[in-house]
Amino acid sequence: MEPGHTVHANALASLANISAQSLNLHVSENYTKILKNYIKIRLKEVFNLTAPYINSLCHFVFNNSINSSTGLAWPETVENTPGNLNLANIIIADCRITNVPVTLTSVSANPGFFLQHMHQMLQYLEAYNNDNIRTFDEVQVDITYAWIKSFLSTSSQFKNFSRKKKNKLSFLVFRCIRDHSLFGTALNLENDQLAFLINFIATTQEQLRNSRLYHENRDNIDIQNCFRPSMSESVRKYKLFTLVPMYNFTRKYVEIDIAHLRSLILKVQNETEVDMGILDENADDNTKHEAATRLFSEVFDFGLLRIDLN
Repeated sequence: MEPGHTVHANALASLANISAQSLNLHVSENYTKILKNYIKIRLKEVFNLTAPYINSLCHFVFNNSINSSTGLAWPETVENTPGNLNLANIIIADCRITNVPVTLTSVSANPGFFLQHMHQMLQYLEAYNNDNIRTFDEVQVDITYAWIKSFLSTSSQFKNFSRKKKNKLSFLVFRCIRDHSLFGTALNLENDQLAFLINFIATTQEQLRNSRLYHENRDNIDIQNCFRPSMSESVRKYKLFTLVPMYNFTRKYVEIDIAHLRSLILKVQNETEVDMGILDENADDNTKHEAATRLFSEVFDFGLLRIDLN
């Protein structure tokens, strides 16, 4: 066997093991994250609920998806009806890919199996993001909590409110606009603040009605009277993950001295005919450098990788 061939073979085997370990770690770390985002989208498509309720329902669906039986009760914040339970069970059945509880050990033991389902979920997430961007135009027929929160946060009427108070107020206004419920609050608002919010809610609801009519017949409704929020506030994209680890090709190296080089050579000296005596510790630096470079080139045959060290 030519000098260095065994070293190359061992290096390739080591790289293969590292790649396999990286894949196992990547899949086991990201599978549950992707699954949670996938469940949230599926729930948003069938349940007309705000984020806090979607999150609590997601916790229920997720735990029943990765475990065959959890005993986890239906969330108290969501109405428990036969219809709602049936919709949740459909999503659970779609997400449950095995009757064995999904753990880090089970994912690591068979990453290829879970990788297939990760690919399907990522395709769904990507399609959701693309459709979200494609369907959003200037005129909107619905509002988002993020838009309400941003609008109230930048309003001079509420600049002195604490973050917690702004969040609570934003949620109340969001519910009033979407559900057409009466605005009631225990936030001790001033009369001018209350009047501002009541007018804001009524105006936004009227704009939403005009937006729906505009989409039915654009000739009868002036676009200026429709609900037209900023695009950046409307589009809600879900985070995507890479399906497999992404490796970079940045050149990496480790500096070694003559003593460490000697220890490396000792491991392959039975397969090489390199003269160990050329590394003279008492030689000057230039001689040591030339000897070490020559010895290194003889032991590690980089010509096989088409790398020119000269």
